Amino acid sequence: MTNPSFSSTLYDCATECALRRQSRKCKESFGSYACNDCRLYVNRYVDADPRKVDLFMLEAERRAYDFRAALRYPFIVIAILIGIVILILFMADLRKAGYRIPPMIKPKIEASTAAATPQFALATGNYVKDIEDTLRRVATAMRANTDVNGDGLVNCIDAAVLFYQWYPRRSEVTIIHNLNGTKMNHLFNGVKIGDDEWRGIEPQAYFSNRASFYMTDIWGSSYEHTRNTDVTADYSKFVR
Repeated sequence: MTNPSFSSTLYDCATECALRRQSRKCKESFGSYACNDCRLYVNRYVDADPRKVDLFMLEAERRAYDFRAALRYPFIVIAILIGIVILILFMADLRKAGYRIPPMIKPKIEASTAAATPQFALATGNYVKDIEDTLRRVATAMRANTDVNGDGLVNCIDAAVLFYQWYPRRSEVTIIHNLNGTKMNHLFNGVKIGDDEWRGIEPQAYFSNRASFYMTDIWGSSYEHTRNTDVTADYSKFVR
């Protein structure tokens, strides 16, 4: 019979392993050669069927995801409430000063692939639902360690290819490579959101529990859209 204390400790070890990979503190794929030297690698402590280990780790990753979400949401709610209070006070001061607030300010959007500044973007239209639905599917596949190109790693390549594969309108999605000196060497997706407007989408946004899925929101100044290269032809061959 399995020792309950051992089982609990092993489960905690697996969960910590999943948390470190989800937060990118560990960038190794589970089961890679580097795992053999890690004290959190559960295969060091058990001799089990690899399929059972994969199932065990899938549950640990789900537990880790729920744990991170539980920690994150209270801070998001507090931040939103503080933002609302600040906005109300700011608008009240403007009205006292006699400033006329227009009913709506249309955002200025750069007409380049992944070039717009997302904090001024109006998140409306069917494309938002399509993006969110696709990101959920990608997150599920990433948590299951889906390696689409067989390189032994689960990273931005797999996420970008999966997003491209599952986005419902193939003519409105691309795979983009951004090589920016030492600050960025990353694959993501471009999505068409208007007649001549494209936006950079981080396909790992929901996997890493981000509040936004826009590249500029997530990467800030590290992301320079002028360094974008369309590599759809190179990576679409991995679509299944």
